[in-house]
Amino acid sequence: MNLFTYFSCFEIIFFTTIERMGKNSKLKITLFSVLALLLVTLFFYFVSESPSEIANQTVSRNREQLQQFRKIFSAQLSPDFLKNNFPVLKELQINGEIKKVSLQYTLDPELQMEAEKLLKSYKPDYGSVVILNAKTGQILTLASYQKQKKLPDNLAMLGSFPAASIFKIVTATAAIDKYHFQPNSTIQFNGGNHTLYKKNVMSGTVNRWTRSMTLKEAFSRSINTVFGRMVLENMQPSDLSEYAHRYGFNLNVNSDIAFETGTTQIPEEKNFELAAIASGFNKITQMSPIQGAMIAASVVQNGQMPVPYLIEKAMDEE
Repeated sequence: MNLFTYFSCFEIIFFTTIERMGKNSKLKITLFSVLALLLVTLFFYFVSESPSEIANQTVSRNREQLQQFRKIFSAQLSPDFLKNNFPVLKELQINGEIKKVSLQYTLDPELQMEAEKLLKSYKPDYGSVVILNAKTGQILTLASYQKQKKLPDNLAMLGSFPAASIFKIVTATAAIDKYHFQPNSTIQFNGGNHTLYKKNVMSGTVNRWTRSMTLKEAFSRSINTVFGRMVLENMQPSDLSEYAHRYGFNLNVNSDIAFETGTTQIPEEKNFELAAIASGFNKITQMSPIQGAMIAASVVQNGQMPVPYLIEKAMDEE
């Protein structure tokens, strides 16, 4: 019932009662006062905002403001981040004004130093360590190393690296969430443990060399053919597209650091290429180390993917 309906009902009741009272003016004045009070109460009840509505609007405004500052920081600070430079004082253009901004970061100095030490000791061709607070999205470590300087210093922001078997998380999630696979669900397959041959993955023939393996074991040992057979036998190509998108592939993330998210191309038909994508045995699916940390965090957080952020606090001269 809306405000107009309430007013109409009270108007009918009021004038009907007044008419029946005759000449009793004292009672009329009392009734009129009561009606006026009720109308004022109803007016504020319907027109004024409830505390929950005010709180929701405040949260919405704060979120919009946060997203606005994330865009500002991402656009103006990411060139520094890409060079592994984290300025503590920076002139930034904010709302058309140049402001000198003091910056504090989420990086943990001890963790950062330890990660850099490990990378230098192992000397990989290319390596990056990203440690993320799974609950908050705080980036605690952002370390990179390369033997020969061919790429920008901060490899963690680049999305040009093969996702490889990390994509098995996407496939396993789709199987468990949508098709109710369990850790002890078994898949039959032919072929070796860490290869992916078309003649094996595309054939469902059972012979004396056919083996069975649980999803738990196949995941822990990263068995490519098992994941290839699982998607061909039990799933649809659209499932991989859906869950890849949920994990941030082919999606822009509004963060205060302009890292590249993963990209992939899911075939529309069940073929060998689909099996290769599902198992991670391909060069098509690429991702950044930051997104890899986001994927791990989302599993830890029961499906809630945090937005990574690097700036803990930003203050201008005021």
